[in-house]
Amino acid sequence: MRVGLKFVRGLREEVGRKIVEERKLTSENSPLSTLHSQLYSSIADLIDRVPEINKREIRALSIAGALNFENTVHRRQALWESELAIQPKGELFENAEFRIQNSESSNSSFDIHPSAFLQRMEGLELIDADLRKTGISIGKHPMAFIRDELKQKGVLSSHESRYLKKGQVVSVAGAVIIRQRPMTAKNVVFITLEDETGHSNFVVMPDTFEKYRSVINTSDFLLIRGIFEERGMIKAIHFEHVSELRTEVVSHNFR
Repeated sequence: MRVGLKFVRGLREEVGRKIVEERKLTSENSPLSTLHSQLYSSIADLIDRVPEINKREIRALSIAGALNFENTVHRRQALWESELAIQPKGELFENAEFRIQNSESSNSSFDIHPSAFLQRMEGLELIDADLRKTGISIGKHPMAFIRDELKQKGVLSSHESRYLKKGQVVSVAGAVIIRQRPMTAKNVVFITLEDETGHSNFVVMPDTFEKYRSVINTSDFLLIRGIFEERGMIKAIHFEHVSELRTEVVSHNFR
């Protein structure tokens, strides 16, 4: 699955269009035998052909995974290489490879890639990079990484919260995707949490909202304890932020 450049936060529209136009023009004017070689071959090639791009934008593309070049370059490596490529050329950046000569034998030598020590982004860190730079991810939902821990604490998933009986007191955790306070609801707040299994809906009475205003308004992930009511709605009575997660989710705040 490919994500369009318009999703990359920090990339100007005119620069995104220039990247696409340059690639398209080069491809259309190239014979089939050289088509592949005329596509962007490296980060340095991209910067040379789209000189309008700035440091902030090349970094955003690197972290978003747009410069992986068919998975031959991982995100941290792309970020490292983009920093080298965007710098003014000087004696310090003349060589992208460092050669270490064995002092005892002139015939013994080996190359060290300057980014060889960088590890790939994996797991939650990779999802975090996706969400911060594009707002979407095709990987696991962040809640999936702490599901086992939540189960041990008796916290339900959104799917499990659908099969409760009226009056049951339960705890549910998830990413906050909706906070809304309709004008006709007499200051009642509605919150929707999302996890890897679906959505759960909560109603927050005015006094409860005022008591937990800070944690409700500032937390991307919440653990809510509440009383199950009719029509799948849970009346919230207690709020905690989920401290295990440090990432960004898109929330529609009070719309």
